[in-house]
Amino acid sequence: MFIRQCHRSRRCDIRRSAFYAKGGYAWADDRFSIAGLGGSFSESKVLSGWTVSAGVEYMFAPNWSLKGEYMYADYGGERYLTAFASGGLELGATTHTVKGGINYHFNWGGSNF
Repeated sequence: MFIRQCHRSRRCDIRRSAFYAKGGYAWADDRFSIAGLGGSFSESKVLSGWTVSAGVEYMFAPNWSLKGEYMYADYGGERYLTAFASGGLELGATTHTVKGGINYHFNWGGSNF
């Protein structure tokens, strides 16, 4: 999928921009810790979930591109402290991540345009 980029010459070049989307499985190694009154307690669990993201990349010069991406991940929930409280404490995790970058494309096999 492409974005139209219009230049000063009023010509649009759709070959330099692209949208992308991706998604899949996500996991996190989560640790819950409590310390106080001369003691401490720690519990660790692996959370499983899913992720989805979308982004755009624009080739602004030969071999150079600029990119931006948004990613959402939902790791579900787990129960902690079940040994101390009936039913325990349920905690979940979601993350929102924004990434940006500049890439250099090595021209080992042909033209980038």
